[in-house]
Amino acid sequence: MSEQRVTFEQVIAYAQAAMDGADALNQPLAGNHIAAGLEILRAAHQRAGEAPTA
Repeated sequence: MSEQRVTFEQVIAYAQAAMDGADALNQPLAGNHIAAGLEILRAAHQRAGEAPTA
């Protein structure tokens, strides 16, 4: 089984596409949940990129 890697930018693009799909299906609550998860992911990504403080 081969390992597949996904970049952070790809995850963002997939999440945005999912939000667009939720909007198109008139499912705003689903879009809101995707947006909330995306914000958590962005915050974690930003924290991971910060230099540790001593």
